[in-house]
Amino acid sequence: MNDTRHTETASPKWQHDCERCTYLGATPDIDGAQLDLYICAQQKIPTVIARYGHEGHQYFSGIQVAENDPHLFEAKRRAIAKGLLPDEENSRG
Repeated sequence: MNDTRHTETASPKWQHDCERCTYLGATPDIDGAQLDLYICAQQKIPTVIARYGHEGHQYFSGIQVAENDPHLFEAKRRAIAKGLLPDEENSRG
């Protein structure tokens, strides 16, 4: 079943100033406002980001907590689908 709430928009709604981030599209939050999704490879360990406003602090992130947050999970899923993150489920031997 496809979840049509998750959208692939061509450009982000919210300003994001990290040049190492890759935009992954958008998804609505609980109130229907747009969240812009990213993967960032700025550190040794990449992270996923969900931005909800222009201000520097208006985002949440964390690859380690992505399994517990539907927006970060969606960002991680998209990053894996685009080959920007390894698929941990399929790489275990």
